[in-house]
Amino acid sequence: MICTGFPNLSFVVWRGRIVVECTGLENRKASNGLASSNLALSAKHFSGRLSKWLKGTVCKPSGMCYHKNMKFYDSQTVKKARKMRKMGLTFAEISSKLNAHEKTIARWCHNINSENKTLLVAKHKRKSIVFEAVSTVKLKIDSNQSRVLAAMLYWAEGGKYPQNTALSFCNSDPTMVIFFLKLLRTGFNLDESKFRVHLQIHDNQDKNKLFQYWSNLLDIPIEKFWKPTITSPTRKMKRMDYMGTCTVRYHDYRILLILTGIYKNISNGKVAEWPKAAHC
Repeated sequence: MICTGFPNLSFVVWRGRIVVECTGLENRKASNGLASSNLALSAKHFSGRLSKWLKGTVCKPSGMCYHKNMKFYDSQTVKKARKMRKMGLTFAEISSKLNAHEKTIARWCHNINSENKTLLVAKHKRKSIVFEAVSTVKLKIDSNQSRVLAAMLYWAEGGKYPQNTALSFCNSDPTMVIFFLKLLRTGFNLDESKFRVHLQIHDNQDKNKLFQYWSNLLDIPIEKFWKPTITSPTRKMKRMDYMGTCTVRYHDYRILLILTGIYKNISNGKVAEWPKAAHC
């Protein structure tokens, strides 16, 4: 969230779009005497000027502050970072050379294997912890457990009732979407014809290839896909291996209410017993 200098007016840049937030419009009037119509106009004006500022065509809007370390990097910088990582440099070393944050470098290079001995030891330790966790937690997931797990995922990433009257699960992580669908299909007797899919993709991506990719992944025919939302990447920001953001909808009001009821009752302590936390 970034301040604008106006009471009850702020904005965020989310998925490449500027969202201006006007709070308290229903109460009116604002502390400085702005009526709701005037505040809405201020938001519209500020949003337009902010868009131009981000594109570099005008000066920063007055009254706006932003984090001094907020930076954007072009594709050449990303390529340099990945090349250095392949040579065995640590994230800290690459960060120092390119003047970019370590976490940013880690995001660009997460899928690159390094021959650096120190890094290999650290990677082995991480794998050992993961292996130990998997070996100590073995579940035979039945339909009831599938419903509970699906409800937990839906609580985090699903469209909530009453804003949604159909099941709507959205994520850009293909593994999570697949897992949610597997749980849903295991926990409920579904009518596959009720599925619909909507993708949000970038204008530099191949729509047909992405349709085929998600169709094969989700086992949902392309005929069930709606027209995608196509956006332009903001300021050349790069998302490695981005395959679009997928929203899976299942048009059954009853299942939406069942999942909602499960996670609400569990969170309220009505249907679950909580043992003492185990020590790691």
